[in-house]
Amino acid sequence: MCTLSWTLQANGYEVLFNRDEQKSRLRADPPQRFEVGGAFVLMPVDPQGGGTWLSTNQYGVTLALLNYYQGKMPEGRLLSRGVLVKTLSGARDAEDAAQLLSTQSTRHFAPFSLLCFCPSSLRAGRGVNLYRWDGEKTTRHLAESPMVSSARFFEEVSHARRAAYLSKVGDTTSRQRLLDFHSSHDAAPGAKSVCMHRDDAHTVSLSHIMVEDGAVVYDYYDGAPCSGVEPLRSELARDSCSVFADS
Repeated sequence: MCTLSWTLQANGYEVLFNRDEQKSRLRADPPQRFEVGGAFVLMPVDPQGGGTWLSTNQYGVTLALLNYYQGKMPEGRLLSRGVLVKTLSGARDAEDAAQLLSTQSTRHFAPFSLLCFCPSSLRAGRGVNLYRWDGEKTTRHLAESPMVSSARFFEEVSHARRAAYLSKVGDTTSRQRLLDFHSSHDAAPGAKSVCMHRDDAHTVSLSHIMVEDGAVVYDYYDGAPCSGVEPLRSELARDSCSVFADS
């Protein structure tokens, strides 16, 4: 289970991502700077697969990966889906990301939904691209916030979280409303709540990416967002390879 939402602005956008995982899974490493294809990239790293679920780069291009549990699992040995995000993370724009994706053999990955946020595409009104690999074919769609993935009771979980989005965010999207949404519970903390709590799994982190005119900022909450954990902030100068700060 994971929950992804975003808001678009005149000079950029913001993306928020709750990562839900089994309690037995190793803790991810907080965002680090990498150089991929000549671009500076910020991304957390999953130590089990060596990949990531969310990346952003100096060009303001953000890639977000959700598992698509409703797809058909390909046969044979599969690679970590997070490695695909890492491979594509240096993309300069949406067209570059699509071209890089077309060179990958998706049959080696379990089904996924991959979203691409690109400033130039958003300014042109082309929206957020969603590439869905269902285990048999890859299709392109336009994504709408929020998006939810769930291996169990998908329809119930999706309905509950979308209802929470309408309640917490509605038509007046703002940074604080989205943060409140990602920290929220239904009537009580549980499997359907946005900040998810189950006996075997829970929300392990919240990522908040802010792409602005001159900067790309990644706030990483290393823990359940309802716990009051303070974010770790990393920054890149947008469209420049010369500045990087981490605090």
